[in-house]
This record gives sequence, C-alpha cells and structure tokens, in this order.
Amino acid sequence: ILLSTLHTLGAVPDFLVEHQYQYGPGTEDDAKLLSGLDASGWTLGHVADGQIRAMLKDYLPDGARVQLLQTEIGTVWGNPGKQSVNLPGGLALAVMVGDSIKTEYQATDWWLWQDNYVNTDPKQFNISSLLYGWRLYGHYGLARFDPKLGGLDRHPVFYITKMLNKFILDGDEVCVCAGTEPLLKIYAVRHTDGGLSVLVVNTAP
Repeated sequence: ILLSTLHTLGAVPDFLVEHQYQYGPGTEDDAKLLSGLDASGWTLGHVADGQIRAMLKDYLPDGARVQLLQTEIGTVWGNPGKQSVNLPGGLALAVMVGDSIKTEYQATDWWLWQDNYVNTDPKQFNISSLLYGWRLYGHYGLARFDPKLGGLDRHPVFYITKMLNKFILDGDEVCVCAGTEPLLKIYAVRHTDGGLSVLVVNTAP
C-alpha cells in the first residue's frame, strides 16, 4: 500500500529503513542463528537488499536512487533471552555486519546501545540449556547497567562492536574471499593505505 501510494503521488523517498531480527520470542536457536536460518530451518539470511531493491524498482520510477539502511538488527524481536547477551549474540552481530558490507546497505546498526529493560523473569524469556551462555537474563543492549543485577555488564556484542570498528573503516574496499570450511564465515577489506583486514567467524554450534 505504501509503495503504491508513493507511486500515485510521484514521490520517491531518500532512504528506506529495514529492521532485521532472526527470531520471535522463545524460538531462538544458536546454530540456526549463525547459519542464517529461521526457527523452522528455512533460509532467512541476514540481508534482504535484493528483495527490497526489486520492490522499489517495480513501484517507483526513480527507485534506484533510494538508499537502504538497516537501522535495527538483533537476534530476537521481543522478550530477549539469554542468546542476546551471550557469545552467540556477539557472533551473530559479526556475521550480520560481515554479510551487510557485501551489499548496498549504507548502515547496519545493532539495537541498541543501552536499555533499561532487563528481562529477568524466566517465564518471560528463553533460558534454555540448549542455548549457550552463563548470563541468565535477556537484554537488547550492548551493555546493561542495573545496580540490582550487579552494575555494569558489557555483553559480547559490545566487544564485537569494538573489534568491527577496527576491521572496517571509511573508504575501505570489500574484497571477495572464500574458504573450504563451510562453518567458517570469512570477510575481508582492503584499507585505503593498502593494508588488508580479514574477519573469520566460527559458526560451529
């Protein structure tokens, strides 16, 4: 309806925002998360720029100039569980950003920096023993500050974000790379000074 209305008005937006979450509450799966699969095992992937660009071209005469932004990415869209604050959540961030740099996305941002919402009720979030990690609460942010839970706790996504800030810089060129081990996700960029950075993510469950 939105694209049809824009077409009728002859209006073309400057950008389009996408939110990408892999799972709904209680359906998290570490192995599927890092493989880009949904809860049913269907390929979901971490990027949808191709489908979005196709829709824009179908409906808007000048849709090719619309910038695509991922302003929210995360593991679960509601009632975050332990996966979001333990190592699989951090590895998922690395894979999502690695996949997005090979697309036309102009931004890919984790939701969010810090959040007052901390899920500590085991009836409200997933603390399954099948999920990896020792933090037994759920949270969206890179870091959690709650005096009742022991003060500041920087989650793995916090440290992965610091690492990614060194992996890719403004003006870097994304390189094509591949490996023989399917469980290793490999990404590479060439810096403006000619140096090369390689990011390897082990997605083995």
